[in-house]
Amino acid sequence: MSKLVNDYTVRTGDGRLVTRSEEHLHRELIVKDYIRLRKEKGLTQQDIADRSGIARSNISRLEKGGTTPSLEVLDRIAKALNMELKVQFIEEKK
Repeated sequence: MSKLVNDYTVRTGDGRLVTRSEEHLHRELIVKDYIRLRKEKGLTQQDIADRSGIARSNISRLEKGGTTPSLEVLDRIAKALNMELKVQFIEEKK
């Protein structure tokens, strides 16, 4: 079991500290947001699979962090949630 120490550092089950990449963090945040929305709407993984045409096993793998979703997959999931996917470029903080 790992434990989040800060936004970039995780303490693993054996006590080691490891750094996570920003890319991994962004994917994790997107997936957590999707799971929150799915649950708020009272939908199951099977509901999302049926509505999106994505196999439930792939939805499960996505939720467990086993895959990085493409924009096409995120768009299909957004539609399954009756939402629209919005991607933005935002100025970096200096």
